Amino acid sequence: MNQQTERNFDKGNIKHNILTAISFTIESFLHTEDWESSINKILQHLGKAIDVSRVYIFENTYDDNGLLVMNQRFEWANEGISPQITNQDLIQLPYTQFPEWEKSFLQNENIVGNTIDFNDTIREILEPQQTKSIALVPIFSDNTWWGFIGFDECAKERNWDTEVMELLKIVSNIIGATIARHTI
Repeated sequence: MNQQTERNFDKGNIKHNILTAISFTIESFLHTEDWESSINKILQHLGKAIDVSRVYIFENTYDDNGLLVMNQRFEWANEGISPQITNQDLIQLPYTQFPEWEKSFLQNENIVGNTIDFNDTIREILEPQQTKSIALVPIFSDNTWWGFIGFDECAKERNWDTEVMELLKIVSNIIGATIARHTI
C-alpha cells in the first residue's frame, strides 16, 4: 500500500483522480480492522484528487436534550489552509440551524454551492473558515443517515460537476458500508 500513499494526481483529469482515490479508499478499508485509522489518509487522497482545500467527515449524534446535532470527527486540510477540526463552533452543531440540509440529507441528496449563495446562518459559519464553496454528501450506514462528508474550496468559488458529485457519492457509500461492517 506504500506505493499508493504517494500517488501524484493529474490536475487536468479530476474524474480519473477521483477513481484513483476511490480505489485507494477501497484498498485501505479492506486492509484494516479499524477504519478510523485509515480515514485521514483517505481524506488526503480525496482532497488532492479533487483539488480542494479541506475534506472532512461529520457524524450525527444527539445532544443531552435529544436534539440531532453534527460533530466534526475527521479532517484533512491542504497546505496553507487552516484546519477546523478543533473549531468549537463545529461541535454539537444542531441541525435546527440547517433545516434544509437535514431535509436534503435525509432524502440522500447532496448539498453544493458557493458560500455567498447560502443564507446568513450558513454564511456566518462558513465565512470565518474562509470557505468559498462547499460540496456535502450524506453518509448512510445500514440505511440510517450517519453523517456527511464535506469538501471545502477556500481559494475560489467553484461549480461542482454532476459527474464529480456522483463519484463522491460512491465514496460516501463506501464509507457508509465500512462503518456498517465495523459496527456489527
